[in-house]
Amino acid sequence: MFIPVGLIVRLVAGAARDAAVESEMRAVSFAHDMSVANARARELWLACTGELASLVVLGENVWDECWIDGIQVHVHTTTSGPSGYRDSDDVLGPGPHGLLGVFPGRHTVATRLGDAWAEAAFTLFPREALCLRLDREARVFDPYDKPRSEAILARLGTDRLKLVHYSTSVAEPLLRGYRAKGGAEALGQAGLHIRAMIRAASAGEEGRALGCAREASDALYAAPIPSFEPLTSAIGFAAFELMAKGKRAEARVALRAGLMVLPEDPTLLSVLGELALQDGETDVGRGMLERALVREAGLDERMKSRVRELLGV
Repeated sequence: MFIPVGLIVRLVAGAARDAAVESEMRAVSFAHDMSVANARARELWLACTGELASLVVLGENVWDECWIDGIQVHVHTTTSGPSGYRDSDDVLGPGPHGLLGVFPGRHTVATRLGDAWAEAAFTLFPREALCLRLDREARVFDPYDKPRSEAILARLGTDRLKLVHYSTSVAEPLLRGYRAKGGAEALGQAGLHIRAMIRAASAGEEGRALGCAREASDALYAAPIPSFEPLTSAIGFAAFELMAKGKRAEARVALRAGLMVLPEDPTLLSVLGELALQDGETDVGRGMLERALVREAGLDERMKSRVRELLGV
């Protein structure tokens, strides 16, 4: 069976027009993608190099086996100086000692220790310096206490505190892999999961609440977030509302799930600590309030005053 020549011509012409339209659509789509990618790159660059950038110290870390925000950090471990890194006031181990110019937001660190891993998620607030130490035996990252953190940060600007630039070691690979997000986009996505988390907690469905918390955590990945206030306000308001209704167990679930999303968030710790105090759990409550004060960079003045009042300091 032969296809009429006229039909072939019409089909070819139509295909050509369709191909042209498709090509134009691809070009527009590519231009849009590039525009979005460029906007994200600018936002990430400013967050890493601007006045809101933060610093993370990872003492005793195994840098050759370390992944930050899912990116393996390729650095050369330095050797200690003549005085060594085991002075009575030195607790960092051989350098490098941390990351400079880290954008505020939610981050992860994972270090391989033989067949096991030490992993942690943490939030960073604008201009905050967070000092963590790898406990290789327990395979956890613990915060340095305040005196040691202050001694470490006193070395800023000297060769005794060797820092890797986050922008080149982590942010650039995130951008090249098209894994970075915009802050507003990430907050919007996380907010949807937070609302679902609160509904589940209010219904006493702890498992579903924790699942929503994991999804909210994933939504915040690789996004500069200068303020978590929209999320903490939603969780805190829901917790107080549940407490007013006598649903104290449900309020605890909401707050614990919120702390999965925003680890060691001082606002959520403050609310959970106050709830524990009200329930007669004095040691637990005070411990949470003290942890909140350690991260005072994330507390507004009203919450800071409230925590100090509850602690009597």
